[in-house]
Amino acid sequence: MRSLAGINRLADSSFFMNDLLSEFFKEEFKPMTKTKPASNIYQTETAFGIDLLLPGYAKEEISVDMDGRNLVVKSLDAENKVSDSAEATYLRRDFKKQAFEMKFILPKISDFDKLEARFDLGVLKISIPKAEQALPKKIKVEIA
Repeated sequence: MRSLAGINRLADSSFFMNDLLSEFFKEEFKPMTKTKPASNIYQTETAFGIDLLLPGYAKEEISVDMDGRNLVVKSLDAENKVSDSAEATYLRRDFKKQAFEMKFILPKISDFDKLEARFDLGVLKISIPKAEQALPKKIKVEIA
């Protein structure tokens, strides 16, 4: 019976992705919620990045805050305006704007004071630079 529970858990992609992310990043960048916008998390030599897909949202409807090492992204207004007509009936509905809150635990090597966020064409792009002491250093070696 225990193996069946394990198979059911793997079938749920949100659990699978959370397990995969927590294994890869340990506690950093682990999503703290189940329902969330689609996200890409990446790193370069000098920074980490998070892109959140937020079609239909205006930048005024999104909040990005820091609480210690926790990055909190949430919607401020989840009102889903269909059209000017209140009598509109959906024939098909593949997406809708809904309230969300996502929390990410950022790595200790992040430079939290230089975190930047911008909203462009329905994608929230968050850049988290790595702290100076975490960046690779090149040392010139003199040969005597």
